[in-house]
Formats: sequence, C-alpha cells, structure tokens
Amino acid sequence: MRTLFVSLSVLLFLFSCSKSPEETSQFLIQDYLKNTMKDWGSYESVKFGSLDSAFTIYTDTQESIFEMKKIDSINNISSDFQNRANENISAALKVELLDSAIFYNEMGKKLLNEYNHKLKSFKGEFNGWKMKHTFRGNNSYGAKTIETMLFYFDKDITRITSSYNQND
Repeated sequence: MRTLFVSLSVLLFLFSCSKSPEETSQFLIQDYLKNTMKDWGSYESVKFGSLDSAFTIYTDTQESIFEMKKIDSINNISSDFQNRANENISAALKVELLDSAIFYNEMGKKLLNEYNHKLKSFKGEFNGWKMKHTFRGNNSYGAKTIETMLFYFDKDITRITSSYNQND
C-alpha cells in the first residue's frame, strides 16, 4: 500500500511539472523576443492573448497567388491600352484601343469577382496555434515603445512558425 502511495505521488509530481500549452507558448514568445529585441533588458510584458487555433487561409495558397498575378496582369494590360489611347493618335485607333481597354477591364472584374467568391467560401485546415502578445521595450533609439505581435506555432507548440507586428 505504501509503495502504491509513493508511486502515485511521484506520478502526480511528474505530471504537475509539465507546462500547459499556454505556458509553453508564452515561453516560446519570450525566448523569441529575447533573441530579436534591440534591448531585451527593457522588456515588459503587458498582455498575452489566449491561445487559439490557426487555419490555412486562401491568400496563402498557390491557387490564390496565381489568380492574383493573373488579375494584376490583365489590369496592367487594360491600363496600357488606356494610356496608349491618350497619346496623339488617330480617332479610329483611339476607339480600337479604348475598346480593348474596356474588354480587359471587364475580364479583370470578372476574375476578381470569382477570386472573392473563392476567398469567402474557402475552408481552411488546422495548421497550428496562434497567440497575440503586447509588450513594452526600448527601440534602437532607447525610446520606450509598445508593440503587439501575433505569433503562430506548429501543431505541437514546439516552435514559432511565423510572427507579425500588429502595429504596422
């Protein structure tokens, strides 16, 4: 009986020492900031947000990147036709160039509407976790600033996969 009690006590101690996912995320954030801040000694934590699920977003997919490049190219072609129509050219050529500009402009609008539909209907897949953190620290001039950053973690919360300054 005594051995069982000791064994249970040891197991309880071991499990109580492990960090929660929130604590692990906070530790990773502080470690990241320790290595990236201009003056780590001036660091003051203001607030950690809650740990939340992160999902893939359409704008990060290869399809989205390809579609946006295509839309940009078509819009550039339309602009080129409009600019050429403003040059000192014959009326017949001007009409032809403006017709082409209108055609490509309409094509660009149609593709943009399709893109927006895909963007709204996209169902992302779980790809990890995210947490916001607000903190104070000295910038490179020694002035105290307040920053809010969004950190993304892998599924197992073992590393930060990306971070974004929310002040920009």
